[in-house]
Amino acid sequence: MAIVNLRISGSILHIHYECSGGYANLRLTLTVDTDDLPPQLAKELLRLVKASGVFNIKPSEVTPASHGPPDVFLYQLSLSDAKRTQALALNDVTVPVTLRPLLTLLQQIALEQQDKR
Repeated sequence: MAIVNLRISGSILHIHYECSGGYANLRLTLTVDTDDLPPQLAKELLRLVKASGVFNIKPSEVTPASHGPPDVFLYQLSLSDAKRTQALALNDVTVPVTLRPLLTLLQQIALEQQDKR
């Protein structure tokens, strides 16, 4: 689970991220506040959120019909700001191409935090 609070221009964007699965049955758990992140990383997260169009994705279009092959990663992604909320359940098969860079960065952050433990 990842919770990221982005404080940019007085607004907060909450990101809840979970990743599990794959051959190694990876499970990532992460809690991060952007006050603890370098400003460039926080800006990059916001850029990827905007570029992904995640708030325009219909959950029914990406929700997997089944668990999928054993090497597939499963994602839970929730985003909310003062005006909108989005919650998606998806996997490697159903994830839109535009969303991959954001998921990749969230996974990198989660892995880095896990390695520090």
